[in-house]
Amino acid sequence: MNIEEDPEIYGLKYKEQLNIIKIRNNYRNKNYDLEDKLYLIYNDKLSKKIRNLPEDLQKKIYIIRMKKYNKYDYINPIDKIPMWYEHKIDIEKQISRCYLENIHFLHLDMNTLPENKKYILGCQCEFCKNYENKDIYNKYISNVGNIKFIDEDVFIKFVLGMNDYHYTTMNYWNNFDDYDGQLSIFNPLYDEYLKHFKIRGKQFSIK
Repeated sequence: MNIEEDPEIYGLKYKEQLNIIKIRNNYRNKNYDLEDKLYLIYNDKLSKKIRNLPEDLQKKIYIIRMKKYNKYDYINPIDKIPMWYEHKIDIEKQISRCYLENIHFLHLDMNTLPENKKYILGCQCEFCKNYENKDIYNKYISNVGNIKFIDEDVFIKFVLGMNDYHYTTMNYWNNFDDYDGQLSIFNPLYDEYLKHFKIRGKQFSIK
């Protein structure tokens, strides 16, 4: 599911699951289903025969059947897949795109609608890759010999347009690397590197 293809579908299934009217209807329907099942069980031929047995024998049958049920058929509620799990997996997949595809956290499907996006230097989402005027932030890129770089504070303040409060707090997703410097989070010069790293006509992507 990609909101860049269809912004109307994002989170639709999860939102439907959280609809209080739908939750109440499902609960009511489950109760109706349970009542119907109990009625069928009570009037079943086997149930009638069991009720005609001595009480002690009925209890033994019940104990044996419940042991078998608990061992083979019963699913503990804590082991059931919660309704939010599918949405959680989708969020994790989106976050992985920050590390693997160099998409800025602000431009993930869950964070910004396509019509509200503004170009972010180096971001590889569809909007930014197809943005025409990519040179607007060149004035913030410094050169030392043949090496180009941009300071994190400059990127946050002038490219992302964060105000002083956000600028000083340094949100994790606005850093170039994690706090230990071991993991690349976002590379604003990703496009520049693509221009210079080509092997046999194929682009060699690095972060």
